Amino acid sequence: MLNVLATAMLPLIACIVVISGLRRRVDLFGCFTEGAKKGMGSILQLIPTLVALMVGVEMLSASGIFTLFAELMAPVARVLGLPEQLTPLILMRPLSGSGSMSVLQQIIASEGVDSLVATAGAVILTSTETTLYTTGIYFGSVGVSNTRCTIPAALLADCTAVLCGSLLVRLLLFS
Repeated sequence: MLNVLATAMLPLIACIVVISGLRRRVDLFGCFTEGAKKGMGSILQLIPTLVALMVGVEMLSASGIFTLFAELMAPVARVLGLPEQLTPLILMRPLSGSGSMSVLQQIIASEGVDSLVATAGAVILTSTETTLYTTGIYFGSVGVSNTRCTIPAALLADCTAVLCGSLLVRLLLFS
């Protein structure tokens, strides 16, 4: 029953919007095209930020800097009780969702799908955010250049999610 309701929800909402607009005698097509024009303007504003972020992430990946940082962070990961194989994922996640997904796929391929590393990686991937990418897009779209405490607070939340997620996976599933 819940599956049927979930499947019908979007068409139901669309019908409610159309019926409400018709009852109020609103030019639905005009409103739709005006909204589409504004949406295209927003997309055009975001393109430079997206291109800069994508180029930056690709340059960092291709240069091997993530591998170097992962090797440097391995002793810190060991002290914190994190599997060393997760350091590339932890470093990539704030920058790129697709890049971190690719790193997790490599971890799963090498360690196995039911391993501690793969399970902790999946929890980390789903409980953290692409912080730098998201703040770049959101703040860039509205023209904010001073993010103040947003990025440090968001990165601290990501670190908390990494540590807690890895610890809970180890305690609940692999103890």
